[in-house]
Amino acid sequence: MDAPQLAQAAALLTEVLRRDLPAPSSLEEIEQQTHRRAHQIARAALEQRAQEVVAEAEAQPSACPCGGQPQAQQRRRRELLALPGLLRLRLRRYRCPGCGGWVSPGATALQLRPKQRLTRTLTELLGQ
Repeated sequence: MDAPQLAQAAALLTEVLRRDLPAPSSLEEIEQQTHRRAHQIARAALEQRAQEVVAEAEAQPSACPCGGQPQAQQRRRRELLALPGLLRLRLRRYRCPGCGGWVSPGATALQLRPKQRLTRTLTELLGQ
């Protein structure tokens, strides 16, 4: 993010803090509210961008290794815990009529493993 965009984001967060906090606030109150709001913003931005990646991947699903063309079957909710909080994604699953195999282009694009519930970053931090 370049400096003008960062300054604009900081100005928007400052406006939110002015609205949320009473005029005489301690530094600790400002710090806690800033931290809370920054996490909310980061989670929303991460979820929004991840859903954009999923939509791009699902727009043109690739062919199955068997040569068949997978057909869209169902959309499932997937929850994943990341540094800024719980992400809720909607991923479409496709089934190949030729071999019966299932594929999720969105999960593949996000490099999610089956049944993964934590991001790799969070897993590494918890392991330290």
